[in-house]
Amino acid sequence: MLCTILSCVSLKISASDYDLKESPLSVSIHPSFLSKAQHIHTNALVNQIGTFNKATIFQSNDELNSINVQQLGTGNLADITQLGSNNRINLLQQGSYNSAVIIQEGHANIVNLTQLGQQSFIIHQQGNDMVVDVSVTK
Repeated sequence: MLCTILSCVSLKISASDYDLKESPLSVSIHPSFLSKAQHIHTNALVNQIGTFNKATIFQSNDELNSINVQQLGTGNLADITQLGSNNRINLLQQGSYNSAVIIQEGHANIVNLTQLGQQSFIIHQQGNDMVVDVSVTK
Protein backbone atom coordinates (compact mmCIF):
# COMPACT_ATOMS: atom_id res chain seq x y z
CA MET A 1 0.00 0.00 0.00
CA LEU A 2 1.39 3.37 -1.02
CA CYS A 3 0.20 6.60 0.60
CA THR A 4 1.34 10.00 -0.56
CA ILE A 5 0.60 13.18 1.26
CA LEU A 6 0.69 16.20 -1.03
CA SER A 7 0.50 18.86 1.63
CA CYS A 8 -0.32 19.37 5.26
CA VAL A 9 -1.37 22.74 6.59
CA SER A 10 -2.55 23.70 10.03
CA LEU A 11 -3.46 27.30 10.78
CA LYS A 12 -4.90 28.68 13.97
CA ILE A 13 -5.94 32.28 14.48
CA SER A 14 -7.62 32.99 17.76
CA ALA A 15 -7.96 35.54 20.48
CA SER A 16 -7.69 34.97 24.19
CA ASP A 17 -10.55 35.82 26.55
CA TYR A 18 -8.69 39.00 27.51
CA ASP A 19 -8.46 40.07 23.87
CA LEU A 20 -12.16 39.44 23.34
CA LYS A 21 -13.05 41.69 26.27
CA GLU A 22 -10.81 44.46 24.99
CA SER A 23 -11.90 44.30 21.37
CA PRO A 24 -15.47 44.83 20.15
CA LEU A 25 -14.71 42.78 17.03
CA SER A 26 -13.47 39.22 17.27
CA VAL A 27 -13.10 36.21 15.03
CA SER A 28 -11.57 32.82 15.66
CA ILE A 29 -10.91 30.66 12.63
CA HIS A 30 -9.38 27.19 12.94
CA PRO A 31 -8.98 25.66 9.48
CA SER A 32 -7.08 22.40 9.59
CA PHE A 33 -6.71 20.24 6.53
CA LEU A 34 -4.70 17.48 4.98
CA SER A 35 -4.67 17.39 1.20
CA LYS A 36 -4.77 13.88 -0.24
CA ALA A 37 -6.32 14.38 -3.66
CA GLN A 38 -6.84 16.96 -6.33
CA HIS A 39 -9.84 19.34 -6.32
CA ILE A 40 -9.23 20.31 -2.68
CA HIS A 41 -11.05 23.53 -1.89
CA THR A 42 -12.11 24.89 1.48
CA ASN A 43 -13.59 28.35 1.87
CA ALA A 44 -14.58 30.27 4.99
CA LEU A 45 -15.78 33.86 4.66
CA VAL A 46 -16.77 35.89 7.72
CA ASN A 47 -18.20 39.41 7.44
CA GLN A 48 -19.00 41.18 10.69
CA ILE A 49 -20.48 44.67 11.00
CA GLY A 50 -21.17 45.83 14.54
CA THR A 51 -19.65 45.16 17.93
CA PHE A 52 -18.93 42.12 20.10
CA ASN A 53 -19.69 39.61 17.34
CA LYS A 54 -17.81 36.30 17.45
CA ALA A 55 -17.34 33.55 14.88
CA THR A 56 -15.51 30.28 15.57
CA ILE A 57 -14.97 27.99 12.58
CA PHE A 58 -13.39 24.53 12.39
CA GLN A 59 -13.05 22.71 9.06
CA SER A 60 -11.57 19.24 8.65
CA ASN A 61 -11.55 16.69 5.79
CA ASP A 62 -11.72 19.75 3.64
CA GLU A 63 -12.75 18.75 0.14
CA LEU A 64 -15.11 21.39 -1.28
CA ASN A 65 -16.39 22.75 2.05
CA SER A 66 -17.74 26.29 2.09
CA ILE A 67 -18.84 28.62 4.89
CA ASN A 68 -20.31 32.11 4.52
CA VAL A 69 -21.09 33.95 7.78
CA GLN A 70 -22.63 37.43 7.86
CA GLN A 71 -23.15 38.99 11.30
CA LEU A 72 -24.71 42.45 11.43
CA GLY A 73 -25.41 43.93 14.84
CA THR A 74 -24.20 43.39 18.39
CA GLY A 75 -23.25 40.31 20.36
CA ASN A 76 -23.91 37.69 17.70
CA LEU A 77 -22.24 34.28 18.07
CA ALA A 78 -21.51 31.67 15.39
CA ASP A 79 -19.86 28.35 16.25
CA ILE A 80 -19.41 26.22 13.12
CA THR A 81 -17.82 22.80 12.58
CA GLN A 82 -17.50 20.91 9.28
CA LEU A 83 -16.23 17.32 9.47
CA GLY A 84 -16.90 16.01 5.98
CA SER A 85 -16.63 17.03 2.38
CA ASN A 86 -18.71 19.01 -0.09
CA ASN A 87 -20.66 20.72 2.72
CA ARG A 88 -22.02 24.27 2.52
CA ILE A 89 -23.20 26.72 5.19
CA ASN A 90 -24.77 30.15 4.63
CA LEU A 91 -25.48 31.97 7.90
CA LEU A 92 -26.95 35.46 8.28
CA GLN A 93 -27.46 36.87 11.75
CA GLN A 94 -28.88 40.37 11.87
CA GLY A 95 -29.78 42.33 14.98
CA SER A 96 -28.49 41.60 18.45
CA TYR A 97 -27.62 38.52 20.48
CA ASN A 98 -28.29 35.80 17.93
CA SER A 99 -26.56 32.48 18.55
CA ALA A 100 -25.97 29.70 16.01
CA VAL A 101 -24.21 26.37 16.47
CA ILE A 102 -23.91 24.37 13.25
CA ILE A 103 -22.19 20.99 12.97
CA GLN A 104 -21.92 19.04 9.73
CA GLU A 105 -20.68 15.45 9.95
CA GLY A 106 -21.01 13.83 6.57
CA HIS A 107 -20.93 14.78 2.93
CA ALA A 108 -22.91 17.05 0.59
CA ASN A 109 -24.94 18.73 3.34
CA ILE A 110 -26.35 22.27 3.07
CA VAL A 111 -27.48 24.69 5.79
CA ASN A 112 -29.08 28.05 5.02
CA LEU A 113 -29.90 29.83 8.29
CA THR A 114 -31.17 33.40 8.72
CA GLN A 115 -31.80 34.80 12.21
CA LEU A 116 -33.12 38.29 12.88
CA GLY A 117 -32.86 39.48 16.48
CA GLN A 118 -32.24 37.53 19.70
CA GLN A 119 -32.62 34.04 18.26
CA SER A 120 -30.77 30.84 19.14
CA PHE A 121 -30.48 27.83 16.88
CA ILE A 122 -28.55 24.53 16.85
CA ILE A 123 -28.26 22.39 13.71
CA HIS A 124 -26.39 19.09 13.75
CA GLN A 125 -26.31 17.15 10.48
CA GLN A 126 -25.06 13.57 10.66
CA GLY A 127 -25.22 11.84 7.32
CA ASN A 128 -25.16 12.75 3.67
CA ASP A 129 -27.15 14.85 1.19
CA MET A 130 -29.26 16.76 3.75
CA VAL A 131 -30.61 20.29 3.24
CA VAL A 132 -31.80 22.58 6.06
CA ASP A 133 -33.37 25.96 5.20
CA VAL A 134 -34.43 28.03 8.23
CA SER A 135 -35.47 31.66 8.61
CA VAL A 136 -36.26 32.84 12.14
CA THR A 137 -37.54 36.31 13.00
CA LYS A 138 -38.54 37.87 16.29
